[in-house]
Amino acid sequence: MEKLSLFVLLSVVSTALCVEQVGNADDNVWPTFLKFLGILDEVSPRDEPCRLEYEHPYTFDCDVDSTSGPPATSVHELRPHDISIVGAMGDSLTAAFGADACTLDEMVGEYRGRSWPIGGDLTIEEVSTLPNILKKYNPNLMGYSIGISGYNSEESAFNTGISGARSEHMTIMTEEMIRRMKAHPAVNYEADWKLVTAFIGGNDLCQYCYNFHKYSAEQYVENIKQALDILHKEMPRTIVNVMGILRVTDVDHLSSLKCDAIHM
Repeated sequence: MEKLSLFVLLSVVSTALCVEQVGNADDNVWPTFLKFLGILDEVSPRDEPCRLEYEHPYTFDCDVDSTSGPPATSVHELRPHDISIVGAMGDSLTAAFGADACTLDEMVGEYRGRSWPIGGDLTIEEVSTLPNILKKYNPNLMGYSIGISGYNSEESAFNTGISGARSEHMTIMTEEMIRRMKAHPAVNYEADWKLVTAFIGGNDLCQYCYNFHKYSAEQYVENIKQALDILHKEMPRTIVNVMGILRVTDVDHLSSLKCDAIHM
């Protein structure tokens, strides 16, 4: 199993590098990459991974009983319990690649149920995610991911984040999310209030030195705008939560010989 897992991990790295290098010039490689992620999902660990024990420095003591009154008819009236649907777009951080892994072979999994903007595993007392907060107000919340699930899996739900994605892929993820919501039999697409989180940009920064124009701040903004325009036109009753990218210079402080070797 260890040899197989290491082979898969090396394949992921090699494929990701290929996508970054070839994809810059030829985006026809992108569908191939998505197909590969589907294969990876089949060999990912399916059992519950080891859990690192930790304690929250806080308890969730917000008022969850304030659900009286008629449903919101505009965003200005919206309250947490009005939100029925959650969705998310992004890269490996949204896909939660390796997020709950405790060993190297577990790194091949996408732990989408632990993803902070879209994961729904356990409860807010055990896993800090946005859906787990909203479930306190609306137990019937839909759209969150569960477990170790790939991009194309049913458990991924309305999480269309793709490991390795860049801002240029935001329109693809947006259109896929809309398709999934419209196809879900329990979703009232026109009437249900939705909260969608967009969080992407780390891979753009990593590629900036290879193509100053394609990965410029201006192009990044344009890519995000195109996705937002689609949401504005096609997704009613939606709050879009656009998150700024991490300050990537801080990643350098986390480096170590072991981490550097694995990243290579």
